Amino acid sequence: MNTSEIEGRSRQGLVGNKRRNAVLVAILLTACVASCANKRRASFADAALVDVATDQVVLMPIVDQRENKLQEFDVGRHVRNATDKVLGKKGYTVLTSRHLDGAERPPFVGFEALTAAELSGLGPEGSELLLFIAVRDVVYDFERVGDEYKVHLSGLLVDRTNERVLWRDKSSGDTNFFGLMSLLSAPGGRYDAVYEALTNLFRTVPDFVGAASGAAAPESAS
Repeated sequence: MNTSEIEGRSRQGLVGNKRRNAVLVAILLTACVASCANKRRASFADAALVDVATDQVVLMPIVDQRENKLQEFDVGRHVRNATDKVLGKKGYTVLTSRHLDGAERPPFVGFEALTAAELSGLGPEGSELLLFIAVRDVVYDFERVGDEYKVHLSGLLVDRTNERVLWRDKSSGDTNFFGLMSLLSAPGGRYDAVYEALTNLFRTVPDFVGAASGAAAPESAS
């Protein structure tokens, strides 16, 4: 084996090592980001949040704060359906206010400036936990390389019985599709962005430890 062959193999070995190191660094960074996401703290969490006595959460009408409300994106319906699924995995049963008193409440303009007592007064009789969710913005990025939906949400959980705010947080989620998939998956992509945003939002809500496994769940939000 001559000198040039040795140098060539040596260079190939170095390139291979660099690639392996780059892959290892990428894996470690991904793991670190995931770990940090799981340990993310809520903007506000009351100590009583971990001791709630009921698994039933009443989802109040969705607040749509978008400046550009595109009619073809029924974001409220996506939020209701995804909230039911995400919180269901954490042991909660999601109801809408009309499940308890039959009344259809109009959407709120906002809830951030209201006191805990004012928020509690908006809930139906017999409810204990009230969940308020606002769609702060939905960003559409239509490029030749792909279509991206990014959803920004905020949430607030209120103990109606004690007129107390238990939890408050914000989050975002996105999806990206390319080429033909951007056309075929547009409706599902919008829902996926909402679902990811809610998954991130409720990471800071503890699981309901008192939820009975195998119990029949009441009618869910729709």
